[in-house]
Amino acid sequence: MRESRLFMTWADEPYRDKQRRPFMVRFSCIGLLLMGLVVSLDTMANRGGVSYCTPESTLNLYIPTINVGPNTPIGQPIGSTSGYAFNSGVAMRCTYNDWPFYKTSSSVLSIVNSSFTGMTFSASGLSLPVYATNVPGVGFAMMARDPNQPLRAINHNGATLLTEKNNKPGSWGLMGTVFLVATGPVSGGTISARNIARLIITNANIGGAGYHAVNFSNTVINPPRKPTCSVSTTALALPLGRVAINLFNGIGSVAGAASNDLIINCAGATGGATSDVLITLTDQTQPNNRSNVLSLTPASTVGGVGLQLSSGGRLVSYGADSSAVGNPNQWLAGNMGNGVLRIPLTARYIQTGVSITPGTANGVATFTMSYR
Repeated sequence: MRESRLFMTWADEPYRDKQRRPFMVRFSCIGLLLMGLVVSLDTMANRGGVSYCTPESTLNLYIPTINVGPNTPIGQPIGSTSGYAFNSGVAMRCTYNDWPFYKTSSSVLSIVNSSFTGMTFSASGLSLPVYATNVPGVGFAMMARDPNQPLRAINHNGATLLTEKNNKPGSWGLMGTVFLVATGPVSGGTISARNIARLIITNANIGGAGYHAVNFSNTVINPPRKPTCSVSTTALALPLGRVAINLFNGIGSVAGAASNDLIINCAGATGGATSDVLITLTDQTQPNNRSNVLSLTPASTVGGVGLQLSSGGRLVSYGADSSAVGNPNQWLAGNMGNGVLRIPLTARYIQTGVSITPGTANGVATFTMSYR
């Protein structure tokens, strides 16, 4: 009997298992369905569907040739003080497939391929970082916006121009201004054509290059060019005529006067550049003379009299026949850009001896020009 009970107990266990199995199966199926739903919703929430964007044509900045002024302060604009505006119109076109889990998308513009100079430039209440170009002394700064949005300072880390979630636009716009900024002495050259900024849309697959490009076109920067000057008057006569001896009253007294202008023509300056016009008069009879009295020629017959020249009320002393800047007794006649410079010269007699012997008095001086 004990063996029979053992047998019956063994046979009864499968029967109880059969009664429970359907419930366990149903429970397991429901759990699998719920888990499957959770996985599906989670996947959709993470992916949010797929958004596709296509960048429009590259925006090329065309800046006309710039003639840089001679004294452009560092940190100030070069060329147009209001900068050079650009407008892509439509920069990116997008389609979205993220219902019902809308994802946020933003348009982000970043400076690329450019080194930060450490300088900033102020415009429209913004502090714009200045980036280097390939031309020494010339940098650039940029501000931009999505249409109907405020301007943003653009940097290499990226500036967000517009953010949308439920009402993302099919077309994203871009407009702004580029400034050229003096970062040091400008030696001149050509800003090379290259990509300087890129617009992307976040949470989207972007076709083509993967961004909308803003590029420099070749831009010529001319440094200040000083004028070239030439002398129109190769020989200048200052005839004093006859002067009565009784007009003199002792050593150092003067009499007579004759004036004429030495004419200098200057041309070819750009950007408002100018040159200092320097002049040295040399006593042709006594080249080592460094006084302000011109020696008389050997053919002169007068005694006790010399000649003096003045310019603009200033007595002229004589120096060596040299164009070197800093030549002794060289003086600044004027500062010239493009135009005509008239250097006034006036001659007079001066009594140099206790007594005067009547006769002729002639003197010859040469002039040497220098420019800086």
